Amino acid sequence: MASLLYSSPLLLGLALRIKYGRFYGIRLERVSKEVLDGSKVVDLCCGDCAIYLRCLRRKRVDYLGVDVNRRMVRLMKRRGIQVLHADVRSYNLPPCDVLLCLASLYQFSDKAAHLIQSAQDIADKVVLLEPVENLACSKYPWAASLAAKITDFGEGPVSFRFEEEELTDMWRHLGFTTIERIGPELLGIWSRSGVRVS
Repeated sequence: MASLLYSSPLLLGLALRIKYGRFYGIRLERVSKEVLDGSKVVDLCCGDCAIYLRCLRRKRVDYLGVDVNRRMVRLMKRRGIQVLHADVRSYNLPPCDVLLCLASLYQFSDKAAHLIQSAQDIADKVVLLEPVENLACSKYPWAASLAAKITDFGEGPVSFRFEEEELTDMWRHLGFTTIERIGPELLGIWSRSGVRVS
């Protein structure tokens, strides 16, 4: 069963605002710069659809959120957002202009590279944002255990997190042309054109 954090958009949003502090809005605005008006966007592990509600809705994008959490999907649909309940590990991703996966890549650990390659097959641009400073990696066992339990999205506590060097190496190997730090997160951008985008 998913943790309480993943049962409420309000709780999830509050937790992320606390975690990222002043970077919460900055990170979303930075990601939105990579999305042109009217683009077709697929947002994997969309959660509370914050990127759409805060930044992309005004760009009139064709947005599809995908999430494995049935309750969150139901709540987002009530807000009139196009969201699909599916496990992205087995879901056939639809073609799109931009594919997003924000702060969720850790959930796939050793399958992350395969997921990214699948995204590269169907998208013109892939934009990833992933935390590399995590309580789950704390030297204090109680803190790491608490973080793992809090981030249970429905399949049990998640203790795995990417380290910055590991993530950078993987993204470079997969052809990402932009890798930059935004507070406690790493932003990675891959473009089909192969042109550096920032």
